[in-house]
Amino acid sequence: MGKVRGNAADAADGDRLSGPAIDVEPERGRVWVVEDSPTQAELARRVLSPLHHVELLPDAAAALVRVGDTLPDVLVLDWHLPGMSGLELCRTLRQTLDEATLPILMMTGHAREHEVVEALEAGANDYVTKPYHPPELRARVGTLARLKRLYQRAWADQRRQRLLAEAGARMSASLDLGETLASVLRLAVPELATLAAVELLEGPAEERGALLLAHSEPEVEARLRALPRSPVFKDHPLRTALRSEHPLLVHGPDEVLERLSLSPAHRQELALLGLRSAMIVPLSARGQVLGLLYFASSDQGYTAEDLQLAEELGRRAALSFDNARFFETAQRERARAEDANRAKDEFLAMVSHELRTPLNAILGWIRMLQLGALSSDKRARALDIVERNAHNQLALIEDLLDVSRIISGKLRLGVQEVDPVKIVESALDAVRPAADAKDIRLKPAITPTGLIPADPDRLLQVASNLLTNAVKFTPRGGRVEVSLARIADSVELAVVDTGRGISPDFLPHVFERFRQAEGGQVPPQGGLGLGLAIVRHIIELHGGTIEAFSEGEGKGARFTVRLPVALPKTEGEGRKPSPGALEELRLRCDLQGVHVLVVDDAQDARDLIASILEACGARVTTASSAPEGLEALKAGRPDLLISDIGMPGQSGYDLISRVRTLPAGEGGRTPAVALTGHAHMEDRTRALVAGFQTHVPKPIDPTELVLVVATAVGRMPSP
Repeated sequence: MGKVRGNAADAADGDRLSGPAIDVEPERGRVWVVEDSPTQAELARRVLSPLHHVELLPDAAAALVRVGDTLPDVLVLDWHLPGMSGLELCRTLRQTLDEATLPILMMTGHAREHEVVEALEAGANDYVTKPYHPPELRARVGTLARLKRLYQRAWADQRRQRLLAEAGARMSASLDLGETLASVLRLAVPELATLAAVELLEGPAEERGALLLAHSEPEVEARLRALPRSPVFKDHPLRTALRSEHPLLVHGPDEVLERLSLSPAHRQELALLGLRSAMIVPLSARGQVLGLLYFASSDQGYTAEDLQLAEELGRRAALSFDNARFFETAQRERARAEDANRAKDEFLAMVSHELRTPLNAILGWIRMLQLGALSSDKRARALDIVERNAHNQLALIEDLLDVSRIISGKLRLGVQEVDPVKIVESALDAVRPAADAKDIRLKPAITPTGLIPADPDRLLQVASNLLTNAVKFTPRGGRVEVSLARIADSVELAVVDTGRGISPDFLPHVFERFRQAEGGQVPPQGGLGLGLAIVRHIIELHGGTIEAFSEGEGKGARFTVRLPVALPKTEGEGRKPSPGALEELRLRCDLQGVHVLVVDDAQDARDLIASILEACGARVTTASSAPEGLEALKAGRPDLLISDIGMPGQSGYDLISRVRTLPAGEGGRTPAVALTGHAHMEDRTRALVAGFQTHVPKPIDPTELVLVVATAVGRMPSP
């Protein structure tokens, strides 16, 4: 005997959340007639076939076999069947299948009331007596079929609401990004899908691709997880869903494979699953498409009701995803703020100590001079001490002023053609007395580099700081090596010492403001510890880089500065790409038809960005202020907004805040890119929290700008 299915909650035609996807017209039900008389069976077929698909079964055994495979909408049983009677068959079926899952119509003998009572007690939904009138049989069968469909819809609605409620509870219970996404997939499999997966399109490259997936069979899931991650690439069919921000319903094995496979290996694995239908739902929150969620089934095809459920799950998942992402950002910001506050407290303690030390010496010796208690020799020494400490205090104050200028963005360069050789030699001359006093050998290896555009005073400040630190932190009898050379299109300055080195834990923070390797204690060598932070900013203003390397404490350190021989334009300007570079960008990133709004108060910056993007096929509209940009966005509905942050009056942060309050129809969900004067993590984080999708640091690199724009508008660059 075939396997009999479970009750309504587990029945094949009831366990789909939106009801069965029948391969026939909705009004034509599936009716099985179990009748051993060929004449009576044929009569029933003729009566019912105009409205239903009718299958004739000769006895109870045949019916039990068929029930093990699938279920009809209505089962019509003759009372008198060979072997197992219709009454016995009804009782057997009712042990596992209720009246709603399998409606049964019993055909009894004429005027045999006891048979009617027995049939109803055995579990029959209705009865008809022989001989019957054809309209009566059609009406009773039709009523039972409609009641089953109504029950299935009600059951599906109930399960749908239960699933959504459970999904909401699970997603709200955790702010962990992985748990949030996994909870959606685990709920969907196997109730809604054979396979469910999330493709994450935002975030670092190592997080993109198939972030999470679930399959009804653990071994299949393990194989799919083992495949290399492949982000959704340019012109992939999934891009249709992302560009339109509308869900897709896909039918047919070939179409499912075409839509979902990301690589040949991925396609091969998916083909083994026999997937027949799929739903693809974009994950969108606050105007940004974060990724997509898809469900695939190897059973009967998905319906429009299934798609509505998937869309609601996707909407809730996107909100949870967004909340989790911003919770993580807030946690990092909080930790960073706590570190910054602690560092500032420690810094204030150091400032107090470092400013008081020379001040105490100055006031003390001046008081002695005022009292006239010093000999002529001691008076001369006292004046030397006062002068030296005054210079020390001036240097500390200059460092504080430089940090203030850096924070406010007011540190400017006085650029001219300078010879780096003379700069480094001057710095060496300045530190030589201190090196000699500690018996430290200075080993210069300086070669001519030619003139470079730089601020001579700031460049001297950089070289002096690096050399002073090297001498300060190198013990007596040590060595400091200084090299200067032209390497390709850069000038490289390296300072290597045999001093106390830098611990691996502190090395990543060596250029940060308000950080001390001693964990906040006053540095034993004196100073505020601001020098390297200032040096880094000066080098970045010159378009250069600085790196620190140390094998650990007691193993010395190496600082390497690289400066370009051609200084990039600053604050709002950038490098004009060559025609060849523009052509290469155009071939890699086709921005044809993309409308970009550029908001920047600097005319040169607007012209530069427009020329770069227009060369790649984009249409560019420009605005010179935040209010003008807001009006242009509402009027023109661009595909992308690019806004400078540091504009007078209303900043870029003010602009994006206003944009995100607009309805979607007025551009409130427009993707946005921030232009910032710095490339630090805190600038990127602040831009993301404000509502930008990403940021581009100044000076603008044409290649980076085009790649960012292409990614933001879904025109992924060709490999």
